[in-house]
Amino acid sequence: MNHGPVNGTLLCTLTGTALSLTAHIDSPELVKTILLATLGAVVSFNVSLVMKWIFNFLKKPSCPEDKQGGKNSSESDVRK
Repeated sequence: MNHGPVNGTLLCTLTGTALSLTAHIDSPELVKTILLATLGAVVSFNVSLVMKWIFNFLKKPSCPEDKQGGKNSSESDVRK
């Protein structure tokens, strides 16, 4: 009987490989890896927030008339 691409042999091979890898990884190394990965994710997230804020700050128009929804210079010329 065919059960698709994941059959018993493949599952047993992957499980055996994963278990043999965990036997060779020391507990302090695993904790250090988890902490460094968490720190990297937090720093990356904060850098992206700061960059988003900087880009939005630089994109802001300097004049209130230039803001979206405000009067356009061409509109005010037509009304005069």
